[in-house]
Amino acid sequence: MEAYLLHDANAGSNLKLMIMIQEEGMKGYGIYWTVLEFLRLQNEYKASLKVIPILAQKARVTTATLKRIIYDYALFEVNETSFSSPGLSRRMEPWDAQQEAKKEAGRRGGLVNQQRIRDAKTSCALANKLNKENKENPSLSPQGETGRKKEEILLTPPEYTLNRQTHNYQGLMEELARQKVTDIHDLNAILRLTDFGKLGGKIWKILYELNSSPQLKARMEAAKEEEATEDEMITEEEAEVPEEADELKPEVEPEKQPVTEPEEEQRPVQEPVRQPAIPVVPDTIEVPAFDKPEIQRVDTLRKDTVPVVQPAVEDQGMTLKEIQEIRKREAAEEEARKEEARKAFEAQQKADKELREQKAKEQEELLKKQAEEERALLKAKADREKQLEADRKAKLKQAEADRKAKLKAREDLRKEKERAYKQRLKEKEKERKEKERLYKQKLKEKEKARKEALREKEKAAREKARKR
Repeated sequence: MEAYLLHDANAGSNLKLMIMIQEEGMKGYGIYWTVLEFLRLQNEYKASLKVIPILAQKARVTTATLKRIIYDYALFEVNETSFSSPGLSRRMEPWDAQQEAKKEAGRRGGLVNQQRIRDAKTSCALANKLNKENKENPSLSPQGETGRKKEEILLTPPEYTLNRQTHNYQGLMEELARQKVTDIHDLNAILRLTDFGKLGGKIWKILYELNSSPQLKARMEAAKEEEATEDEMITEEEAEVPEEADELKPEVEPEKQPVTEPEEEQRPVQEPVRQPAIPVVPDTIEVPAFDKPEIQRVDTLRKDTVPVVQPAVEDQGMTLKEIQEIRKREAAEEEARKEEARKAFEAQQKADKELREQKAKEQEELLKKQAEEERALLKAKADREKQLEADRKAKLKQAEADRKAKLKAREDLRKEKERAYKQRLKEKEKERKEKERLYKQKLKEKEKARKEALREKEKAAREKARKR
């Protein structure tokens, strides 16, 4: 059907149109309906301001005349880029709603018919396929199928499938995912055959049979046993970790033992004192830890004598006093070394502390400087944004003031034209009444003159008759 628009029978009695006709004549009235016919064919009944010269050329009028019709009489709604007719949009709302309802009904009817055809052809094939795959493989999505078109995008469900009273699309997708149906081709085929999870279809019976089958139950039990086995293995591995740590300890401890206890190695020096089996020389003590002096041989021989071997001098050992002095000296040396090490450590610690304090001070000063710079930048940015916001508000305020002034001027002009039109109507009505009064008066005078002439004729006739 060709596009049309409603033309009210009393459109010419509209005050705005009456003012426009008074100013432009019936030519303006024809231009108005030409513009409405053009807007009727446009999307959303709107047109760009750029088409005004083309529309003026089509209507065989000047661009200034067409702009005057669109802008000056408040018949059209004009913004920065387009213009429209509020009256046309309002009158076309019932027709638009009717057309949208027809399109939706046709679309739904077509989908239902297509789905009925597909269900009639392939419902039995789907049931056989699913039962066969259930026997061969627990998964509904076998791998390695060939001879079919590859699909990469999952079908989008129509709007009518969102009705939970007739469809269960979400439940169907969850069940297929649980059954490990991941192939896009299989999913699309099942969605097409089931009308996206329509309730009461054969797919729900098939899924129920799959869930209640012994193969599925056995597979679920096997999966649970595997999970339990994995958990036990993880627990055993965690339990074995401390034992491995304990086995590593004996390898590390022998390296530290000679370092941590150096004095304990010298303790066996006193052990021979406590042993009664060892012969003891008065006021002496045998110390095994120290090396014994070498036996000196007397090799001094006389020329005239036979060499004589000197008997070995018995080692008499060290006295307790000497051992104590040695220990005191060693203890003093050790204490001195410790003191030196302590002083060196303290000096190092002091130097490190001073260095850390210096670095901390420098870092603090740097952070303080950076914080000050950041505050200055943030303040400058805030001031700049504040100024920009103020400028934007000022521009918006000025634009709004200009727009209101323009609207006010346009409204004042319309009111002035309307007032002048009403004044002209009053003057015309007054002139008409004056003309009517003069016409009536002229008629009265003509009637009076006619009566006078008639009386004169009658008088002349009577006198003529009397003379006879």
